Amino acid sequence: FAAAFEDRFVRQSKDEDRTIQQTLDLGWELLSALPVDALTKIDRKFIEKYHPMNRKK
Repeated sequence: FAAAFEDRFVRQSKDEDRTIQQTLDLGWELLSALPVDALTKIDRKFIEKYHPMNRKK
């Protein structure tokens, strides 16, 4: 997770023009690599609404 977060989220190039929605989607995509039980600092209502495993329903 840490390497992917660093490479894809933090190291946004100067030429990459992501919207806030794209940035949030990328964050959730990266977080989905972790077990849901490990996301203890994120309110369950946000996990239920935004986690990729729930959005694909």
